[in-house]
Amino acid sequence: MAQGRFKNGAEFKLDLKRFENLTLEQHAQLIKKVAFQLLALIVQKNPVKTGRSQNNWQVAVDTAAGNASIDGGSVSAVESAGLVELANVKPFSTVILYNNVEYIVFLEDGSSTQAPQGMVQLSIIEVESQFT
Repeated sequence: MAQGRFKNGAEFKLDLKRFENLTLEQHAQLIKKVAFQLLALIVQKNPVKTGRSQNNWQVAVDTAAGNASIDGGSVSAVESAGLVELANVKPFSTVILYNNVEYIVFLEDGSSTQAPQGMVQLSIIEVESQFT
């Protein structure tokens, strides 16, 4: 019979628990990184006339998207607020990136000459390409 690494079942169980905790923490970190990268890419690609749509990107973690729009702000404020929300990410969290500006769908559909191909779908494809 082969000699195992573990002297008893308790030691094996403890190692499995450590592995589980590490895996869950890495999962949460991956969600945070991907969500923030996606937010940053979308904001960067968002066409700018007044800055209102670009500065209205928001993040919701494990909750429904809000219905408020933000007046004012900046790209750095959007990213900072996103990081604050992403600090709430746990393993298997649902993260929603959203924008409540009434014309955001038209911008995504290419109504702006600055971003004729939109910004969200292009950013998703860009992030997805890192995993294939």
